[in-house]
Amino acid sequence: MDARWEYDDVIIPLDLRVPAKGAYVRHAAALADPLIRAELQRRAQDGWQADESAAFESLFYRGRITSKLVNLGLTLHVTAAHLCLKRLIEPVNH
Repeated sequence: MDARWEYDDVIIPLDLRVPAKGAYVRHAAALADPLIRAELQRRAQDGWQADESAAFESLFYRGRITSKLVNLGLTLHVTAAHLCLKRLIEPVNH
C-alpha cells in the first residue's frame, strides 16, 4: 500500500528582531523555533506535519525565512517562516 498525501505551503508569521551581529541566526532561532513548533503542534491536530526540516536555522539557510536588515543594518527583522506541510489522505491499494 502506498500513501497519498495532501500538501500545503504555509506562512508562519514571526515578527522578531535580533541584533545583526555575531551568531544572529542562532539568536533568532532561539526565539523563532518555539513559535514554529507551536504552530506545527496546532496544525498537527488536523493531521498536518512538516514535509521538510522545520528548524529555523535550516529554513534560514534554505531561503525559507523572510527577513530584512533594518535600523541601518544593525537589526535583522524576521517576519515569517515558509514551510511545506503534508497530511495523509488515504492509503492506496495496488
